[in-house]
Amino acid sequence: MPAKRFLLIILCILLAVMVVLFAVIGSRFAPLLSMLGGLGGSSTTPPPVSTVPPTTTTAPTQGTTAPPETQPPTQAPTEPPTTAPTEPPHVHSYSPSKVVKPGCGTVGYTVYNCDCGKVEIRDIIEGTDHVFDGGTIVEATCEERGYTEYICTGCGFSSKQDFTEPLGHNYELVESYELSCDQDAYDLYRCTHCEDEKKENEVIAPGHTCGDWEETVAPGPGVPGEETSICTTCGETVTRPCALRIYARYKAAHENFLSYTVYVGTSNTPKALEYIVHDYSQGNIRFEYREDGLSVFLNDVELTTMAAYQNVTLTIDADGNIVGSEAPQPSEPSEPTEPVEPSEPSEPSEPVLPPEEDDETEE
Repeated sequence: MPAKRFLLIILCILLAVMVVLFAVIGSRFAPLLSMLGGLGGSSTTPPPVSTVPPTTTTAPTQGTTAPPETQPPTQAPTEPPTTAPTEPPHVHSYSPSKVVKPGCGTVGYTVYNCDCGKVEIRDIIEGTDHVFDGGTIVEATCEERGYTEYICTGCGFSSKQDFTEPLGHNYELVESYELSCDQDAYDLYRCTHCEDEKKENEVIAPGHTCGDWEETVAPGPGVPGEETSICTTCGETVTRPCALRIYARYKAAHENFLSYTVYVGTSNTPKALEYIVHDYSQGNIRFEYREDGLSVFLNDVELTTMAAYQNVTLTIDADGNIVGSEAPQPSEPSEPTEPVEPSEPSEPSEPVLPPEEDDETEE
């Protein structure tokens, strides 16, 4: 029973395939079959009969007016379209403007320009190779490599070749310095190749240890003064400029200005320098002494610094501006005179300080 059913399925598939084949063949060869049918006999189909009734022409009866013949509407002749004349296309006309000659490693060429602005590069010539000289040897140093430098004889191009490694420093001990108050202790080494020096085992000098200072040169106008002391460590005599400071300030009121007299000096010479300020602004004046001189402050604004080691007079106007400052000019040296016999010294009188015109005094 299964064998019969299987055979029946195969027969159905074959039948379906044959139907599809006949359908395809029929659609492909239908025009050829119709052509063959036309060649087999003439057509017996009668010609078509016209069913349009014939037109009868009747003369117009008297009294009737024939309609006027209709004329086609007349049209005005149209002018042919006008077109603007077109300019002929631009033809480039090149002329050489620049010639570049070939060089070592660079090509030569000619630049051509057209009037319209277009540029072309033509006449290209291949460049030549560098022609180097015999070379110059540069010896290696302690930190730089050595090499041979070749220079092109045509364009000056430099080429470095044949490098050698740096030599490196070769230090040797030259001298050892011992420590003192003002001398650092260290070992000094020097390179045998390049003379470069370096310090090792360095100890910074501690400086002098000084006791009391004694004023040996009194300060004054143009003289900074000097003081000395003995170092308790090494016994050396140490000298330095005197440290000056403000020792007194006197203020006096006048009709339309205030005057200030400031003395600067040391404990041994308290009035070594004298500064005078005339203030017509009658503002708040303050003074500070520094290494470069006496600084003047007006209403807590630094106005100027009067030169160090000078006796200077400064004038300030009513607006707080500096009118002028004048340092005393050295007097012309007089002709030397014949020495006279010294007389007996008289008893020294008591020194008289300048009068204080107000109560403001700084000691």
